Amino acid sequence: MVEIVEKVNCPSCGAPLKIKAGEIVVTCEYCGTAVNLKAERSFVLRHSIIPNKYSKEEIEKLVRSWMRAGFAMPENVARKARFEQVRLVHLPFYVVTAHAVTKYQGVFTRTGRPRDVEDTIAKDYQWTVLGRRVSQFPEREYKIPLSGKSSFDLSLVQGEFLNAELDEGDAEEKGRAEIEFHQNYLAKEKADHITESMTTIDVKGCEFLHAPVWFIDYEYNGKVYHVLMDGATGEVIRGDIPVEESRFPWIWILAILVVFFVLLVIVL
Repeated sequence: MVEIVEKVNCPSCGAPLKIKAGEIVVTCEYCGTAVNLKAERSFVLRHSIIPNKYSKEEIEKLVRSWMRAGFAMPENVARKARFEQVRLVHLPFYVVTAHAVTKYQGVFTRTGRPRDVEDTIAKDYQWTVLGRRVSQFPEREYKIPLSGKSSFDLSLVQGEFLNAELDEGDAEEKGRAEIEFHQNYLAKEKADHITESMTTIDVKGCEFLHAPVWFIDYEYNGKVYHVLMDGATGEVIRGDIPVEESRFPWIWILAILVVFFVLLVIVL
């Protein structure tokens, strides 16, 4: 049983909030108000939700279709796979909207003939930050379908529901750091050695919302594999692919050929 660590009433309806250890932004289970508890005085946070559109049975069918369509999938995985868990969770996210500009200087050496590089990278971002501190969730691979969002409504919540362990300030700070890291990564794609770099980030807003994600575990040939699926679009966010020993060398040979071809194009 999860311990309730603090007693605070909802500022909107007066009902007691159920607060678990580590939670900072808590949604009232009676009226749906999102309350930030980190400040000296709790305050209401604007809150949206993206509804789930799929049943458990529909998700299982979509996963099997993904298995059949996968290039590297064993031929019989869609038929032999057995679902061990199909679980819907509404996860807390922040979407940090920002404009970033990176000015850099460096040296391009990968062609064997060094040359100086100077450029500016300017990009607009809607950067996804998961509102939980400890998680292996692939934030960069998940494109939140913001077009399907609406004002938060408890009647749209299905399955499990997690409160946030980060508030807006935490999410903005994390988003800034990750955007800057990404900008530097883009610069290093154009220069092998960066000699000077400066990044400015203008955060336009930070939106709090809950989105539906299906967590699927399936068993195949005695091993358990995992799939994450977007409950709003039915698209696979990330999925484990079983690799049969007989296919393993061919996959690596193909990967090596692709890398060789890319390097050849760059050199030419």
